[in-house]
Amino acid sequence: MNKVSTMICKYLAALYSGKDPFEVYKLRNRAIVAIEKYLRSKYPSEMSGIVEVDYEKATRIRTLGHLGLIPNALFMSVFLIMYENCKMSPEVAAHLCKDAYVNGSCNNKEEFLEILEGFEHSDFLFNDELTSEFLSLPQHLTIFRGGSINEYDNRDFGCSWTTDRVCAEFFAFRFSKQQRAVFSMEVDKSEIIYFGNDRHESEVIYTNAINNEEVTIVTIEPTEYYQEWFHKH
Repeated sequence: MNKVSTMICKYLAALYSGKDPFEVYKLRNRAIVAIEKYLRSKYPSEMSGIVEVDYEKATRIRTLGHLGLIPNALFMSVFLIMYENCKMSPEVAAHLCKDAYVNGSCNNKEEFLEILEGFEHSDFLFNDELTSEFLSLPQHLTIFRGGSINEYDNRDFGCSWTTDRVCAEFFAFRFSKQQRAVFSMEVDKSEIIYFGNDRHESEVIYTNAINNEEVTIVTIEPTEYYQEWFHKH
């Protein structure tokens, strides 16, 4: 593990273990400095003054994951550090956010939701094909999510949903058939923050499901839709 990875991991460990806030603040700043020093050494002719990330570098950096600095599970946490402390255009921020979201996991959901408030769904429509696909969706549509029964009982749903029930059933039951379910709800397309289909999952980010009484259980066991996933893939 190199210095950048070490500093990021120390910061995250302190952040999620309830350490003294001042210690967390110091570790966070050290992680930021480590990231900046690495970028300066990797791209000396491109970095000057405050860290600034353009589209080309964002494509290469890919939240530092492609450089082997951190595991996928930390992509979102590193993106949050970069988003707060690096200069980047809305386009670059959207690309990095999407990459971190799709390839990683989100340990700090509240902070991620705050970040998402700064984006519109159009920020994530990166090409004409995706734009056309999003525009073809009806204004009022059904979205699905595969998750645990605990989510439903606590009304604490995740942000990842899909317009494809087949996909939702796969994610619901792929590892276990116990205490699992597929949920659905009716939403207006304007409420969808992110829509992406590069993994053929018709994925959307929907943040208004938490504590929403309109979420219903579709099934608590696999149906023919679950088997259809394997026929399609």
